[in-house]
Amino acid sequence: MSLVDMLGAPVDDPTGPEPALQHACRVPDYEALDPAPEPGRRGRWAMVLAATAALGVGVAAGWFGSGHLLSGRTPTDSDLTPMPAGIAGYAELYVTKHLTTPGSDTDGSDTGGPGTIWVNQSAAISGEQVDDHSWLVTVAVDSLELVEGTYVPAELQHFTVLTTSIGGEPTALGLPARVPLARSQDQSPALFSEPVPDDQGATAVTFVKEYLTGGENLSRYVAVPAGLPTFESAPYRDAVVTPLGANSMGMIRLSATAIKNNGITHHLEYVLTMALADGVWVVADVDQAAG
Repeated sequence: MSLVDMLGAPVDDPTGPEPALQHACRVPDYEALDPAPEPGRRGRWAMVLAATAALGVGVAAGWFGSGHLLSGRTPTDSDLTPMPAGIAGYAELYVTKHLTTPGSDTDGSDTGGPGTIWVNQSAAISGEQVDDHSWLVTVAVDSLELVEGTYVPAELQHFTVLTTSIGGEPTALGLPARVPLARSQDQSPALFSEPVPDDQGATAVTFVKEYLTGGENLSRYVAVPAGLPTFESAPYRDAVVTPLGANSMGMIRLSATAIKNNGITHHLEYVLTMALADGVWVVADVDQAAG
């Protein structure tokens, strides 16, 4: 009798794991989770997530902010949106046509028309946006009026007219309205409230006169190196210059009554920046009067 007969045939144990038990009820499949980051990398991941979250909040705020601006008008929308050229041009033409078109009052008298009012120029100087298609346009009008057979210049007039682009073409909604123009207060006297020193005043007055009449001694009163542009030919034949005031920064304000060769007179104002060179006052810069 052999050992095999006594113990039986050898059994081969399987090398792999036993097969999983099959259940009748199916359980959901869960995705395998990534292994946790190493301790050294955990801080970097936190920083990246925080930066991403902050960026998302900023983008969302910008999106909602822009949506809010687009959905509701604000008082400064007229400053942010330029007035369309077609609206401005039509308002100018409409006001001009209205002023020069014949009309009659209730008593039948002529209220104006061709030959009575001559519009030299009209210009749309501002516009207030009323809605997406309409603007209240302010038009300045320079005109001549016939008075006792003679055309005389009229004062600069301002009119507002409501103009819309609904329908595809600009259209006036009603007649123009005459309005006063709000004028900013001239602050020049307050800025140049100090008396003009005699030596500086003499230099400034002579410079302006030489500057406007093309005097041969102009270079004597200009700081070196000279950076002031000069006229190619003298625009005036004579000028009467008067100092108006000075400030603490060496600047002088002056008025000038300048006469052209044909007799036409212009009233001008200048501000000169004075400088001292070798003990002599000279002009370093020329600008228009500050208002």
